[in-house]
Amino acid sequence: QQFAELNLVSVTLIEQLLKKAIDHHMASIVLATTGNAGPSVQPHSTLGDVVIGVSNGKQLLTEKHHLTGNRSDIRMQGVQVTLALLERFISTYY
Repeated sequence: QQFAELNLVSVTLIEQLLKKAIDHHMASIVLATTGNAGPSVQPHSTLGDVVIGVSNGKQLLTEKHHLTGNRSDIRMQGVQVTLALLERFISTYY
């Protein structure tokens, strides 16, 4: 499935981005994020929806969050939940 055909804030998109990065040997651990921090909202999602994922090619973790606040708040919270997922991934699998 082509990226343009996917919901832009979805676990499916994150999984495909992670697989593509691993397949192209871009790194041993890869992160992917997508979401709506505003001011405009993408179709099929709401303001504050964020999907994150991390993979090493063998293990894969994804999470979907609904964050609140203004654009800056949502972006900062997005960074925080992404780093927390990365930390959990590393402590679980390494």
